[in-house]
Amino acid sequence: GLGTNAVATIPSNVTNIALISTTVYEMMDGSLCYCLAGKTCSMPAAIYWDVVEQMGNVYSINRNKTLVRGMQTDCFVSNGLFSSTLECYYDSSCLELLVSNTTAFTPLNATIPSKFSIDSRVQDLMNELMLEEIDSSYSLEMYYPHCAPLTCMYSYTHRVELLTIITSIIGLVGGLNTTLILIIPLIADIMLIIKRKLFVSSTNELVQAASGRIISISYTTIYEASKKKVCHP
Repeated sequence: GLGTNAVATIPSNVTNIALISTTVYEMMDGSLCYCLAGKTCSMPAAIYWDVVEQMGNVYSINRNKTLVRGMQTDCFVSNGLFSSTLECYYDSSCLELLVSNTTAFTPLNATIPSKFSIDSRVQDLMNELMLEEIDSSYSLEMYYPHCAPLTCMYSYTHRVELLTIITSIIGLVGGLNTTLILIIPLIADIMLIIKRKLFVSSTNELVQAASGRIISISYTTIYEASKKKVCHP
């Protein structure tokens, strides 16, 4: 492809200065074209037998040349390729212009049935992935025994919605409430049993004094404690 619309040249008498000039191409119809952003200069590809020299800032392609059937050139190689066809590859005489050893490259057979014509653009072939036909029929029953996998795994990644999060929280809280309702009474009963065994007791104390006998009886229950003193002379 042409690739650019700028040509850098270094004058013979200057070694440290490069001159950059905008190049304009003279098309086959005599019009001028130059490659800019978003601009194309599509033209038939050709083999030029003479050197194409620049005249001023204009490259004239109206020289002694042989056109390559179906092929295009453009500012970018990809643009020229996609707008080209494969017609030359069906023509032995055209193919001889491109390859020197024609025995290694035989022309394509145009008689073979195809949904693409010989003048279909490369862009059209690429749009169809260069496939003549796609067989979409399949059988999972036949695929599984043929593949014979030891295990099958798959992962599914998705974003949890807000409604799902709220529902999950409500369900978690509801389940927690139910669990607490069942567990708390049982825990309370166990704590009461432990407290009775550790703190509930009845003791009798006898205290001997010099002036007489003092009998001290102490009653302790889980709810209240009372102490009575009885004196005997």
